[in-house]
Amino acid sequence: MDAALLNSLLRPVLAATAAATGESTVSMVYGLGRPGSSWGAWSTLNGLQTTLATTLDLGLITAVGQGLIDVSPVTDGVRWSAGAFGQFLGALDRYVAGLGLAGVRGLDDLLVYYNAGNDGVEWQCLADPLWRDLFSAWRGGLFPSVGAVGAWSDNLGTKTFAGSFVAGDVIDAAKYAGGLPKLASTGVTGTGTVTVTGTARTPETLVVTPGVTWTAAVTTSGTVNLVPGTAPANSLILSSTGLSHTGLTGGTFVVKAETAMARVA
Repeated sequence: MDAALLNSLLRPVLAATAAATGESTVSMVYGLGRPGSSWGAWSTLNGLQTTLATTLDLGLITAVGQGLIDVSPVTDGVRWSAGAFGQFLGALDRYVAGLGLAGVRGLDDLLVYYNAGNDGVEWQCLADPLWRDLFSAWRGGLFPSVGAVGAWSDNLGTKTFAGSFVAGDVIDAAKYAGGLPKLASTGVTGTGTVTVTGTARTPETLVVTPGVTWTAAVTTSGTVNLVPGTAPANSLILSSTGLSHTGLTGGTFVVKAETAMARVA
């Protein structure tokens, strides 16, 4: 099983999970929702629970309370997905364990194996962040390895041409490996180089290193890869603390992070 096949097997499961939760970068209205969410079936159930909690009718509470407790798990989209795909994931986990790859005892290990570059390309199985929650629901509260799970950010930091850098998201290094570093530019005039300073994670050792740099040659508006300057080779980005540019005469620049597995929500 190569990395591309592994991605193609897991991504539909994660996409179904995203659909079940109703999570989307565009809008979050439908789906089951998740505990604490303000959308989907969970939100509706929460309203019903609030109504019941504020009533003084103890007979009513006794009669229907257990019914609400029983329905709570099935209005959690992640728990629904873990139940729906549990048998599939379990079979895939056992199949992977039998591949005979060094140190690979199941799906979690295989993701880490490919992300460490054991077949020559680092981070190619960097899973969507939803994998962390789905894995935990499937495995009864256990969490996947940090080296298996990536993170998305549409704004690790922003700078207009003449303005000051404004820091954005900080990816939780205890939960996620990080994201592939990208630079999005709009309104670009001139040509030049953008240098981003931030915190990196290396693929083989998972060591986190702050205060390192990536660079990108910018000739027009669009999104390009950031390449290591002083950052370790093939490193991910966890946060950005600064951005500078030379040669350009205008533009707005945003530091982003992506995963190798296509975004599911």
